[in-house]
Amino acid sequence: MAKRLRIRTHAKVNLYLEILGRRSDGYHDVDTVMQTVALSDEMELEERASGSEVVCEMPGVPLNEQNLAVRAWRVFRERTGRPPGLKITLLKRIPVAAGLGGGSGNAAGVLAGLSEMYGEPDDLGALAAGVGSDVPFFLSGGTQRGMGRGTELTPLPALPECWILLVCAEIQVSTRWAYERVKMPLTTKQDLITMIQSGLGHGDLSAVARGLFNRFEPVIFETCPELGSLKSEILRCRASGVVLSGSGPTLAAIFESRDAALTLCARLAGRGYRCFVVEPAEKGIEIL
Repeated sequence: MAKRLRIRTHAKVNLYLEILGRRSDGYHDVDTVMQTVALSDEMELEERASGSEVVCEMPGVPLNEQNLAVRAWRVFRERTGRPPGLKITLLKRIPVAAGLGGGSGNAAGVLAGLSEMYGEPDDLGALAAGVGSDVPFFLSGGTQRGMGRGTELTPLPALPECWILLVCAEIQVSTRWAYERVKMPLTTKQDLITMIQSGLGHGDLSAVARGLFNRFEPVIFETCPELGSLKSEILRCRASGVVLSGSGPTLAAIFESRDAALTLCARLAGRGYRCFVVEPAEKGIEIL
């Protein structure tokens, strides 16, 4: 009988994202803190005799080799010889290409799920890094600092209890395009980095919220002034802090009040934005 397994994979937000420079391998060195949140996809993995198949009803999700979940299966099979084929059924809730890591989380879910089904390779983290820079983070999730390509991970104290409003604009942002246009900093925003890390260490949500920043924001807001205006509007509506997640186009706003977050979510949804109010999540992947 064919093996099968169900998995839940979470989205992430970047509490800060600093870009330190271009690497010789074509990637960029970054310094970031990533946080998983309780917005998730569900997926079912089913062993097949050969080949790969992706089933997903959400528009915009690639159903071929461009899907990181398929790449994850391939690197796992190359490393272990199993499974010979795989059907991946995706129930997507995380918006596609939104800076929330949905595809990377799905890839990590495939690696974790196949490890549960067939035994975990001793180099699972390295396999994940070979699929994508964000993929290793999702293997454990929670609150972590990423250095290098983002794959050199250090666990941090959990984000204090709060509510996070995610607001997704209906625009397309290519991560490669954003990296090509971002201006390399002469100096890093070390004061904000220290503020966030200290805030996490002391359980000080206000300090974390005050330190939020993303080096991509000037590039993305210049191209899409709507997002910059939206950030300012959210800050006027009792948000403790707002930041672009990844290369966007999702804004993540921290609220101490659930009611304030839900009220603004309803208002922005009425204007056509795709919005979610979520809590921080402790894990990146859950086996169901």
